[in-house]
Formats: sequence, structure tokens, C-alpha cells
Amino acid sequence: MLPKACDATNISTRLSGQRRRGGELEEATKTEVYGTSEEVVYKAFTVRALVLGLIMGFVWVISQIIMGVIGGYMWTGEAAAAMMVVTYAVFSLLGGKARPEEYGVVYGITETACCAALGYQFAFPSTVYIFIAPQFRKYAEFLPSYMAPASKSVLKAAAKGGPVTWGEWAVPLAFYMILGLVLFMLSVFTILPFRRQVIEVERMPFPVATAAAAVVRITAAKEHPERAKWLWLGLLIGLVWGLLLPDSLLTAMGVKWEGLSTERDFTGRLQKVLPGSALMFPEATPDLVCWFYLIPLEVQITTFIASIFFYVILASIQVKAGWLSYTPDQTYTDYLIESATHGIGYWHLGDGLYLAIGVVPIFIAYRYLKDTLSRIARPQPDEKETEPMPYRYMWLGMAALFLIALGIFVKIGLPAPLTIIMLLMQMGYFHAYMRSIGMGDWMIPHGYQMRAFYDWIFFRTGVYNPNSKIGFITGWGNTIVTEAAAAGGVASMETFRFAFLTGMRPRDMFIAQVIGALFMFTIGLVLVVTLMHKFGGALATMRFMSSYMGEVGERSMRRSFLDWRASSFFGGFLLGAAIIVLRVFAPGFPLSVYGILFGLLIPRYGLLYLVTAIAKYLTLRYGGTKTYESIGVPFAAGLATGGILMVIFTAITVTVRDVGIAEIAGIASTKLLGGIFLVISLVPAIVVTIRAFTRK
Repeated sequence: MLPKACDATNISTRLSGQRRRGGELEEATKTEVYGTSEEVVYKAFTVRALVLGLIMGFVWVISQIIMGVIGGYMWTGEAAAAMMVVTYAVFSLLGGKARPEEYGVVYGITETACCAALGYQFAFPSTVYIFIAPQFRKYAEFLPSYMAPASKSVLKAAAKGGPVTWGEWAVPLAFYMILGLVLFMLSVFTILPFRRQVIEVERMPFPVATAAAAVVRITAAKEHPERAKWLWLGLLIGLVWGLLLPDSLLTAMGVKWEGLSTERDFTGRLQKVLPGSALMFPEATPDLVCWFYLIPLEVQITTFIASIFFYVILASIQVKAGWLSYTPDQTYTDYLIESATHGIGYWHLGDGLYLAIGVVPIFIAYRYLKDTLSRIARPQPDEKETEPMPYRYMWLGMAALFLIALGIFVKIGLPAPLTIIMLLMQMGYFHAYMRSIGMGDWMIPHGYQMRAFYDWIFFRTGVYNPNSKIGFITGWGNTIVTEAAAAGGVASMETFRFAFLTGMRPRDMFIAQVIGALFMFTIGLVLVVTLMHKFGGALATMRFMSSYMGEVGERSMRRSFLDWRASSFFGGFLLGAAIIVLRVFAPGFPLSVYGILFGLLIPRYGLLYLVTAIAKYLTLRYGGTKTYESIGVPFAAGLATGGILMVIFTAITVTVRDVGIAEIAGIASTKLLGGIFLVISLVPAIVVTIRAFTRK
């Protein structure tokens, strides 16, 4: 028997870590990836770790901003995971044995910096764009003047290119730095008191962190050296696989290569029998296969079942019943959106279920919640060593950040009651995002449904007029919170999972998180302003500015919410709550609430989940936990790392090309860079793999 799959089963357990067990197919997700290594002196913030962490943080803030704008390449924990191999190479060149916690410093800074930049680098320039774009100028009067430079010439230079007048930017930039940092840290502190419950009691897998920890523990800690060969083989295959995909490095180099695609659309073939159904096999990338493989088997199977049930079987039934409109010869996307937003409304149902995933576990784990709250008045001596900080400061920090955020939005013009509901709902989704990342590496924010919820409470009832300043700021405010903060709690808990698996102290990981966030919300925003003025924030090369922040405010005024219905939303919430509670009292219940969520919101990947479920089932069935941990985990970690590195190489090459650097040293830049990347990745990977398999 293998340890039971981590899901809602364990959320009502005591702080001591006693867990329920049961079920036929049990998982290895509650075990540490590897056994203990030799004793070494613990020291996280060494000079080399701090210097490399700061360099990585700086590089990835720049990379996230530039590659995200030019090529659409945005990174979260995946980049930090891939950087563990790079960190290993750098530390090896520096000599001496690096400790796992030193890698943790690099990982924490890198991931947090990437996640902090994820949406805010577009949200704040696009807010400034409201003061520039002719279609939004009538709304600019709704916003305080300190949210954009007062000078029209400076605004024009930001949009079209021109010199930076830092004096004009001083107040707006300071405002956006404070706003971004407050919202991001509110997300972190919302999650922080539940670190031990999620990481040490429930043992959520967080596949990205698990893969990154596997790399570190095999390479740096030298644990179970016989497993290294599977890591390096996975790395090599991941590099080659990533190279052969469509739009890969070969394409960026100018090679006439269409790529080997696994994407297959079965929608058209199903219409005669199942009209309105939507089914396809997605592009299978090395990292997706790894993340899917590392999550509990029941989540994979439930995702497949749910995607087929909702978007193939039930969608067709709704068409025949007249609940959904049907036009022959439409695409997969057409049929998916129709059934997602009309009829039962799978997205609305899924968004309610999503909120239940975030909120219900907090109250089911009432013993844990009660224990942490009691420590506000009676802190325990061990908290300074075993937690990021004493629980007293976690709860006080959350309350302080909530009040600061409330004050900022009220100052901007949003009524306090609406702001309180908005922040509380966002905080519920911060927990939901964290859990969906932990159980599947998916974060699926739907801002329209939150705006629809506020409309249902405050505007539809006549409390406030939607066609007003309040209506506009509601849409803008909800979006700025999501863009600045949604990934904060996710990054925090994912890096805590890495710390747990590598033996790093939570306090040190939290410090690394703060450094990464400060990097983005200071240096990162200065860089955004610099690039806007150099290339033009509204022009094609560096299009930081777009209309979406103005549009979400406008949609809130028009009350446009994709036919959102409260009945579907609350029905989804009750469905999610019922499944979570059922699994507490009946641990053997086979369906996972996370799988149902993924089936509702990302059905495109249902068939790929089936493939990885079969692979994992065969591993566990015929090899057991030992084979899964000794071969499956390191191979999957290497596979993901190789695939991500190849995407990073592609992103750099595309970025250099698109900024207009055609040649380097008389050679086409894409061919030179691509060739260098191929040599420095494939050659070492081949050599180290051969050595690993031939070493006696």
C-alpha cells in the first residue's frame, strides 16, 4: 500500500500531522522525495548564494519584463526550477560543495521575482494608458491625478517613445511600487499562517517545487547518486523533445521546421453523434507531462472523466435539450465557449467550485486554525525556528496589509463596503490559486466572475450606480488586485514546499521571497518605465500599454460578465464544498475536487491527463513506490528542466531578433545564439548521461 493521495482528506487533521488513510490507489505524494543525506553545517545566506540569488533575481526581472512583452514568454516557478541546473553548474565552477539551502535562496528569489512581475508589468502601464488613450480619457477623471505623470509631453513620450523625465514619474512610480508591494504581500500573508497545514500536514505535492527539489537533492546533496542517471537522461530527452516541438529554437534560428505536434482535434468527428461536444488532444510539452505525472493519480483520472462528461456528453445533451445553441462546422473553441458560458455554464460552475477549494478547507481544518489564532496571545518558543515568523506577526501582518489596501482603494474612490468584499473574495481565491497550483500547477483566475459577484451584491440591488465612477473603479480595482497579487501566495507556498523537501528553514525562504518581491516592485518598475520611453509603451516592440485595464472598468459599468449567473456560481460552490466534506468522512471516495475543477476550467488537457495517469499507474502498479521515487521522479524532473531550458533559449533568441539585433560579430544573431545554446546544452547533457549510465 502506498500513502493515500493528498486531497481534502487530510485538511481536518491535527497540527501534529496525524493523517487519515484509505483508498485503493495510494500515492507517494506524502513522502519526501529522497532520504536523508550526510550531516552538513546549515547556512543559507552565504556570500555565493546571496550574490547568485541577487544576480538571478535581477536577470529574471529583466527577462520576465522584456521576454514577456516581446515574445509573450511569461515565467513562474518553472523558470526557478530550471535555474537549479544552472545554479548547480555555477556552484560547481566556483568550487566546494554547495548546500541545498543555498540553492533555496536562489530558488526563492527567482520564483518570487518572476511571479511578482507576472501581470503587474502590464497592469500599471495600462492604467497610465487610461490617461492617454482617446477612448478612455472620459474615465481618467475617475482616477486620482497621481496615478500618471501630469505632463502631456511625458505621457506622449511614455506611449510613443521619448526621454524620461524622472521628476514627473516620481509620484506615480512611488504609488505603483507601494500598491504592488502591498497587494503582493497581502497575498503572501494571507497564505502564510497555513504553511504548516498545507506543506507538513497535507503534504501537497506542488509538482514544480518537487521537481526542483529533486534536482537539488540529487546534484547538490548527492543523495542516492544512482538516481542521477535518470535525472540526466530526462534532461537530455527534455532538451531534444523541446527542440522538436513547433515554434521551437529551430524555428527561431530560421530553420524550415514545422515541428512534431501532438495536437489533434477530434471535435469535428463527434458532431454527428454528439453535437456541441468539444474534444482535443493538446500539445504535449515536457514540463506539462512532468507536472501531470507528479500529481496524485486520482486528480489525473478525475480531470479526464470530468472533461469528457461536461464537454462531450453533457454538452451534447444540453444541445439536444435546447439549452445551448448549435451551429454545425464550428471549431473546438467555439463549442467550448458556448458550453462554458451558456446553459449550465461550466466556467460559472467551476468558478464557484474554485472558491470552495480555497475557503472550505480553512474551516474544516478548524483545529489548526484555532491553534494558530491562539498563538497570537500565547506564542510558542519554537515558532522562531520552525516557522517563517511567529504566528502573532503573520496574523497582524495580514490585518495591517488588509487595512492599508483598504485605505488605498477608499482613497482612490471605491466605497469601503465594496472594497472589503472585494479584498475578502480575492483572499479566498488566493487560497484557491495556491491549492490548484499545489495539486496541478494550474492557476486560473476569472476576473469577470468576481466583478459579476460585486455587481450582484451592490449594483443589481441599487446600492451603487454601475454607470459611475464606482462602477469603473470596481472593474479596474479588482483587476489590479489580481494582476499584482494572485501569484504572491502561490509563489510563497511553492517555495516553502521546496524548502521543506530540501531542509531549508521557512524563515530563510521567507527572506528570499521578500528580496524577490522587492526586486520586482522597485528595480522592475523602473525598468518598465525606462523601456516604455525608449521603445514606446504603446508601440509594437515593447507594448506594455494596452486597453485592457480601461476595458475591464468599462465592462463593469456596462455589466458585461459573460452571462454570469449566481445559480451556477453558488451551485459550483456547494458542489465543491460537498465533495471536500465527503472526502473527510469517506476518504475512499474516488473523485477529486481538483480534478473536477480542472475538467471544468481547462478541459483541453483531459486526454493528456489520461496518458500521464496510465504512465503513473503502471509505475506504481509494477514498480511500486521505490521505482516511482528512484526512477519516475528524477526522470520527470529532468524532463521538465530540459524542456523549460529549451523554451528559455528560444525566448532569448526570439527577443534578440525582435528588438532588431540582426547580426552579432557578422553572423545572424538567431543562428549564432541558437547554435551556442544547442552546444552548451546538448553536448554536456549527452556527455553526463553517457557517464552516468557507464559509471560502475
